[in-house]
Amino acid sequence: MHIITPVTFTTGMLVSSTVSESYPLWVSGTNYSTGTIVWYTDGIYQALVNHTNTTVPGSDPTHWVRLGPSNHYACFDRQSGNATTASTSMTITVSAGNFDSIALVNLTGADTINIKVRNGLGGTILWEVDKNLNNANLTSWYDYFFIDPDSKLSQFIFTGIPTNASAHITLTITGATLSLGEFVFGYKRTLGLTQYGAKVGITDYSKKTTDDFGTTSFVKRAYSKKLSCDVIIENANINKVQNLLYSIRATPVVWIASDMDIYSEPLIVYGFYKDFSTSISYASYALCSLELESLA
Repeated sequence: MHIITPVTFTTGMLVSSTVSESYPLWVSGTNYSTGTIVWYTDGIYQALVNHTNTTVPGSDPTHWVRLGPSNHYACFDRQSGNATTASTSMTITVSAGNFDSIALVNLTGADTINIKVRNGLGGTILWEVDKNLNNANLTSWYDYFFIDPDSKLSQFIFTGIPTNASAHITLTITGATLSLGEFVFGYKRTLGLTQYGAKVGITDYSKKTTDDFGTTSFVKRAYSKKLSCDVIIENANINKVQNLLYSIRATPVVWIASDMDIYSEPLIVYGFYKDFSTSISYASYALCSLELESLA
């Protein structure tokens, strides 16, 4: 079991992004009418009253209400249900600083991924990866010719990246109807060895209603993943692991219960632990039970 503890993201870390917004950019001094929707830096805002104002929406709750993240920043908002979207490609550059791992969570529609880590903006490439997703998860010749797009992997972990205080990440994704839930960069920490017998599932927030005539209708909503597992920890590491778990309570991190691609969908969770307990069962090893839940 590994975790990636994210570097705290701030709006100033986004250097550039090729994605577009669905709403016009807020312009200082413009006459806005009630209900008008605009975007500004990391947010989408709706006008509460008719006004002409020069205060940015995020600092003007009298005139604006925030509806959610802007498309540029949706993949950094720590809510994997909010996604950055694009039609055929997106290129995002961030000033990341020190980190050693990257996680892409809830990625759909992608054919290729390229990630470059440079020493400064436009500097020497320190690390690079290219990934072709069209051949991912193929198990037969039938899959090769008739692969279902839904069978593509949607979560990707990249580790072993050299740390650099001036590191900039450039992520380029190509495909069709792209959607990226979370773009996480941070530090990989090891808790222990995940045991067989892990239990996975979801909590579905969709609604089902049946009327008086027996007609059933559905409202499809978000869901969160659940993962229960046991992890063997060396007793020499118990203090370190316990303190790490204390420090990330109520904090979204990337939980990696297996390094194998065949288990990446059920055993990689971007979320938080609901509960954990540790049993010091052996002279050299302890058993830690974890209850994890992803963000919806």
